Amino acid sequence: MSDEPLNTKLILLDRAAFLLHRHELVQLYLHAFTAGELAQYIPAETAIETLEELSLKGGGVIALRNEKIVGAIYGLPLAYDKEFPAEQCPSIPVNKATYIAELMVHSELRGRGLASELIHTFLENEKVKGYTDAVIRVWDKNTGALNLYKKQGFSEIAEIIQEKIQQDGMTVFQMNKIYLHKKFTI
Repeated sequence: MSDEPLNTKLILLDRAAFLLHRHELVQLYLHAFTAGELAQYIPAETAIETLEELSLKGGGVIALRNEKIVGAIYGLPLAYDKEFPAEQCPSIPVNKATYIAELMVHSELRGRGLASELIHTFLENEKVKGYTDAVIRVWDKNTGALNLYKKQGFSEIAEIIQEKIQQDGMTVFQMNKIYLHKKFTI
């Protein structure tokens, strides 16, 4: 896959697109978060529930390459993120901010600009909907993602701790998550 030109097509990820591509999105989600050096344990049922909820409350963009999903971004109103430390970030208008809940790119296509395209397209669509700000959170050990978001104009604003499960399916560990924010320009 990585030797060919990228040649991806971006399309809006609404409820209908989710239902059409549900299986592929679940597989991409599991591939993105349960493999590699930053992997954690996520049961398939949890992936299905997470994506189902996102498809009902938000939307996004998917990247297709040869009619196969190779990337996706999902967002929803920031008010749905129950862990967002709003009291630490009073300048962020929770009711006018979008929350990027998931950004997934197939490992064979990482580092080739696809995540940047997904973010840009998603944020442009969110501006049209009337959002003025965007927020995302990322594991502090995921330096590649942190650098990507900072290149996209996001700045660190807060941190939280989440408990996750290691790949063995049993061992609990703490994940330091960093919230980043971007004010939209007009």
